Amino acid sequence: MIYKEYGQENEKVMVFLHGGGLSWWGYEEVAEKLSEKYHVILPVLDGHSDSDRTFTSIRDNAVDIINFIEERFDGHIFLLGGLSLGAQIALEILSLKEDICKYAVIESALVIPS
Repeated sequence: MIYKEYGQENEKVMVFLHGGGLSWWGYEEVAEKLSEKYHVILPVLDGHSDSDRTFTSIRDNAVDIINFIEERFDGHIFLLGGLSLGAQIALEILSLKEDICKYAVIESALVIPS
């Protein structure tokens, strides 16, 4: 998985997960503004624009992001946010490691199976 990073490394790390059919560039302007105070990370979800791999599953993406956070930030970040598909992945991350972030912002996630 590819990760776009903005801002200086510090303890206030924010990770934003884009929706399906989108990519990291959907958060680029927000990341640039937040980078003055925070370290912002925009993963390129598998199978999306600029991705290095095909999409396999929500769980696989979640595990990759958890491993990245474990390796780079001792397993904990300030905020995890997700939109649509990114929200589904964020919820999977939280279900696998509930203490991974202090705050989570979830938008347009399916919480009841269809």
